[in-house]
Amino acid sequence: MFELRGLSGLHLGAALPLFGDKWLIGHADEADLMLSDARVAARQCELRREETRWLAQPHGGEAYAINSEEPFQVADVWLCVARIDTPWAACMPPATPS
Repeated sequence: MFELRGLSGLHLGAALPLFGDKWLIGHADEADLMLSDARVAARQCELRREETRWLAQPHGGEAYAINSEEPFQVADVWLCVARIDTPWAACMPPATPS
């Protein structure tokens, strides 16, 4: 079982159990993961699982592969797909320069 984790932004610490094959990320009413951060569009990105791989597709853009337990960015928010038993510390986003 996998979950989508919010690693930064207003929804830091949120976890969405991933049932099914695709999930809408954004601030639209129909979003599966609602992100209300300022730079996130209503339909920012679609996350898909295709057999054993994960894909993220920005609205109107090309799909790209993501690896589980590796952070990826949606607008200015860091997310991670991880098994539910993976420690949160195992998939933290890169440090931002101060």
